[in-house]
Amino acid sequence: MITKEAMDAKKMTGNFDKFKKAVRFRKPCTVVMGDPGAGKTWFALSAPKPFLINADDGAAEILARKGLEYSLDVVPGESVAADANKWTEVGETLMQLRDADHDFKSLVIDSLDGIEKLYQASVCNEKNVQSMEDFDYQKGFVFARGKLQKFLNMLKQIRDKRDMEILICAHTEIKDINDPRIGNFSTHILKLHKNSNGDVREWADSLMFIAYATKKVHDRGKFGKVDSTIDQSEDRYLITQGGRGVQCKNRYHLPSEVYAEDGESLYDAYWRLIEATRS
Repeated sequence: MITKEAMDAKKMTGNFDKFKKAVRFRKPCTVVMGDPGAGKTWFALSAPKPFLINADDGAAEILARKGLEYSLDVVPGESVAADANKWTEVGETLMQLRDADHDFKSLVIDSLDGIEKLYQASVCNEKNVQSMEDFDYQKGFVFARGKLQKFLNMLKQIRDKRDMEILICAHTEIKDINDPRIGNFSTHILKLHKNSNGDVREWADSLMFIAYATKKVHDRGKFGKVDSTIDQSEDRYLITQGGRGVQCKNRYHLPSEVYAEDGESLYDAYWRLIEATRS
């Protein structure tokens, strides 16, 4: 038996026009990982008209070589109060990038672990302690994670409102993982507190690792003994998918490894392949 409610529902006509949105591609939110000196900052500052939030003190040479003049310098390490003030500067600058008139096309954060020191200092300053270890039951890291989530949300607001590309440079550390599907293995992970690591991975459209092209060389020494060494070239490439000792991902169906063609920068190769998937 069909109820009156079912008959009334059957008669309803939907008006879905209010849900219709203009289709457009958004600029990516990219996190580029790698060892110190691997080329993360150079890659990120190859983006068009970048504004740099410099929390790592490793970009001065690159800024000069590229002729870039605009940056906010907030390198941590002075004191809890000073670093907390720098975190406030970061927030004020992000609001300007979102709301004020400017012609920047990309925002570069270098590095994420430097930013983490600033928002942790802000938490300590607010709670009148000198260290994250002074909190009971790891509560300080819970407060800090909230600040990171607001920071990441603001970056996406800047991306969406100003059509700016967001690029974050991040260092890594090697951690042993116990995965019940495949067992134990070691991998590079973001150099962040464990509570924050997953938030950044979920936020990013691309989480990539810059690696040197290497090969294993076998030399035959005395008495026929074979010695193996690693020969590292100056050539670099991007790892864009998980495995191979890294936790990477992307939403653009990129090949697992990205190489620059002759006369092309690694950043340009990255964008060439993104555009190829969108055409």
